[in-house]
Amino acid sequence: MRIRCLAAALPFLLAGVAVGGPDEDLKFAQQLGRRGLQDMALEVLDKLEKSPDAYAKRVGRYGKALLTKQKAFVAARRFLGDLMQGRKPRVTRAEVLGAYENAGPKIQEYVKSRPNDIAARLLLGELLQEHAEFLVGSEYPEELKEEQAKLLSDNSGKAEKLFEQAIQSLKATEAALRKKLGKAFGDDPTHPDFIRASAAQYKAAKAKMRWAFMYPSGPKFNYHSEEAIEQLDEFQSEHYNDTYGLFAYLDLGRTYYERVMRLKDATDAGGTAVDYFDTLCKRLQEEPGEDDLTRLLAAAFYWYTRACNDLAGGKALSVKAQPLYYQRTIAAGTDMKQRLRDTGLKQRAALRAALNVADAYAATNQFQKAVTVAGEVLSTARVARETGVAQQVTASLTRWVANVSGTGSLDPGLLLGIGESLAAQGRTANAVTFYSKAIAAAKTDEEKLIAGYPARLRTAEAYLADKRYFAAGEAAWSLVKDYVTANKDEESPFGQVASDACNVARLAWRTISEKTKRSGDQRRYKEVLSTFRGKFPGHRENSDAAYSQARDLYRNKQYENAARAFLEISPTSKSFWRAQRLVPTCYRRLAGRAKDEAKTKSWHEKSLAAARALDKLATPKKSDDRAKRSIQQAKLYEVLSLCSLKRWTEALPLIDAYLAAYPDQYLASGDELKYKVHAHLALAQLTDAEKALAKLRQNFPDSSIERSTLFRVAKALKAGAVDLEGGDRVQMLGRAADYFGDWLAKSKKKTLALVRFHADLLRTAQRYGDAADQYNWAVSLVTKKGAKDALKLSAAEMQYEAAKGLKDRSQYLKEVDVARKRFTDYLIADTKLQKKLLTALSKRWLTQAEWGNFKKNPRAFYTAAKVYAESSPTGLDGRWISVRMCQYLTRLVAAKPDPERPQLDEHVNTWWDAAVLQLTVQLKIATSGRGTLEKKAATDGYGAATRWLFQYPKGHGKESLKRLKELQRELKRLKK
Repeated sequence: MRIRCLAAALPFLLAGVAVGGPDEDLKFAQQLGRRGLQDMALEVLDKLEKSPDAYAKRVGRYGKALLTKQKAFVAARRFLGDLMQGRKPRVTRAEVLGAYENAGPKIQEYVKSRPNDIAARLLLGELLQEHAEFLVGSEYPEELKEEQAKLLSDNSGKAEKLFEQAIQSLKATEAALRKKLGKAFGDDPTHPDFIRASAAQYKAAKAKMRWAFMYPSGPKFNYHSEEAIEQLDEFQSEHYNDTYGLFAYLDLGRTYYERVMRLKDATDAGGTAVDYFDTLCKRLQEEPGEDDLTRLLAAAFYWYTRACNDLAGGKALSVKAQPLYYQRTIAAGTDMKQRLRDTGLKQRAALRAALNVADAYAATNQFQKAVTVAGEVLSTARVARETGVAQQVTASLTRWVANVSGTGSLDPGLLLGIGESLAAQGRTANAVTFYSKAIAAAKTDEEKLIAGYPARLRTAEAYLADKRYFAAGEAAWSLVKDYVTANKDEESPFGQVASDACNVARLAWRTISEKTKRSGDQRRYKEVLSTFRGKFPGHRENSDAAYSQARDLYRNKQYENAARAFLEISPTSKSFWRAQRLVPTCYRRLAGRAKDEAKTKSWHEKSLAAARALDKLATPKKSDDRAKRSIQQAKLYEVLSLCSLKRWTEALPLIDAYLAAYPDQYLASGDELKYKVHAHLALAQLTDAEKALAKLRQNFPDSSIERSTLFRVAKALKAGAVDLEGGDRVQMLGRAADYFGDWLAKSKKKTLALVRFHADLLRTAQRYGDAADQYNWAVSLVTKKGAKDALKLSAAEMQYEAAKGLKDRSQYLKEVDVARKRFTDYLIADTKLQKKLLTALSKRWLTQAEWGNFKKNPRAFYTAAKVYAESSPTGLDGRWISVRMCQYLTRLVAAKPDPERPQLDEHVNTWWDAAVLQLTVQLKIATSGRGTLEKKAATDGYGAATRWLFQYPKGHGKESLKRLKELQRELKRLKK
């Protein structure tokens, strides 16, 4: 009886109603989504949603909801497909689950806005079911059962909720469709709504089955599996001749099978499961080979053979029945093999089913037949790129072969296939073992051609992959010698294998000779190379022997000989243009190795001449793509050679012409752009150099060529700013600082000198806040303490300078506080620094470095003196440090101009503040006791006050002068 194939119509029926514009657009968007082109699909749907037509709007909104489900489905298929192929998944499990989590709310939102849209409600039910199934790993391959169990234990509660929601949604959708059909079309199986109702009913029953399968055993599994059997049985009875009915039939068998595997008291279900699978296989064999039915047949065949083998392995009703189940597997395999071969089926289920047949043969000690069947599976799996199946069958074959040897001959082609499969898994040693078996098993000339010689080649390749170069060279060379002795034609199968072997020997001996540098190994390499060139000129890696030899000279850095060899290559050779393009490269390499300027210039001139000769040679033949590329290469090397010779005036127009002719095609990784910058710099065209640098940075960000060019431009701008004045000078220095900062950020070695250079550059550009940050960075890099002190003072100084330029009072005070904190942290946070400073202040004079830094920023020094006046470091009297610091400050400025000190006008406020602070501290010391130190403080303070009253600087105001006189009187009274 012909089965109605209705499932294939479902995607179209879900898309809408009659064929028209919006529906065709929706169909097109779905096709884009299936190919992973989500953005393009979204553009199509956006246009629909923005259409003035109400129906088009609805289709667009529905399509967006459908697209979210499709995205999750595609991600899940990709993830599971990669797992089953034994590859690392291209998408993570978290990404797939995230796609499902994102799709759910969007589809639910659409369903709420259009509760009567049956297609959307069915879509929601399907999404919930798929989400739940992926969450519990129901479709994981057998080899990942442990990972599935862990996934299930982490998500069981959420999965139960999703299954329940999916079933409710699907049943509600079915009820709505049945009601819509009414009496008029209720029994018409071809009506679209009938098909959708059947789909919803079937999917609800399948969701119940999947729900049951998430439990390993126990009452929950028993309850849900019984309900699933009831619902699936009812459905398949009503839809016996429909595609969905057949799928339900398979699901019934699977449910019975899972019951016998998970429940101790359900062994009677085993026979029922096998009967379901057996019946389904027989029904499907009567049907034509349509894609859906063929896939279903493969699945039925797999589950039938798997159930039989599991029952025979211990789940049967009696021990006597066990062999019968193995016989049923073998009989099914015999009947189905031709069917599967005729349909060209290479699906995973069919391959695993055939492997079940091989397992049955092995279980009944028919190892020869087991190996034969498994060998066919291995061959098909490798062609179909079913990596997971190939690994599984290889594992079985490696066990069974041992049982066959000695009892009968093994096919050498099969042994070779096992070895190749093991090699693909990275198990080289095991692969070599089977290659050896294949070589030994190949007795006749035909077997040697089919398996023996290829196995010897694969052995050599395996040694080469393991870097066993001597073993690889000897194994490959032995095969080549046999070929030469046999005197076969290169086009023969033996000749093709021998040519690959000779290439392996060439690669092995080249590596050996380069490593050992021994003359014997080099002679051996030349012998192999000569044979390769003479005996196998048609090999894909030896189409031009002269070019290969020249390339070897080039690899060995014999550039002069290589250039000569490249020039001698015939124009008829396929490698002619490649060889000519390498000639200027050889000369440039020689220029880089030259030790004196004259030789360097000579080689660059030869490179220039070779580039121009290549251009002249290729231009008449520019219709040939290879010649066309050679023209571009020639122009590029002409530019590079002129730049290396520093002939900038000639080079610059050629660079511009090259960039105009070949936009965004930088064959030399940006060298042409780099030299354009250099040319502008050499010609003092700084603005043009910056423009060229911007393009280089756009095309080669974070590259070494960008970093080196940034440094050059920064130095050029710094040098160019010397001749400028005012704002122009500051602006150019600022750009130089930016370029240098970018270079420094991308540089691997950030030395103290470089950071200090950047800080000084920022200082001259009047960017004091940034300069302060750089000085602090320099502090962390310095090792000498004296230099560290100077840098910390510079950082505080820059912070004060940054504050000066602020007009906002609150911001000014904020910046001053930051500067003060930097300075005080430097002075009071480290006891060693305190003692060192005290030692320095006890001297008559400061060191040159200390004097220079204090001279630059006396205000920062005053801040430190104030801090010491108010707090004392451990073991020291901060008041005396403060007095000493104030004494230095009053010496830093003078009533009269002094070239060795800052000018009075600039620091008059600091002089007065330091004078008042010193006398205040000395007065405080003098009043704290009657000892020698207290008297000394009063005497010194009175003397200083008297001296200052005669030579005090003008311009600070009456209040400061008044305070100075008051302090003098108090100190005079105490010194008596």
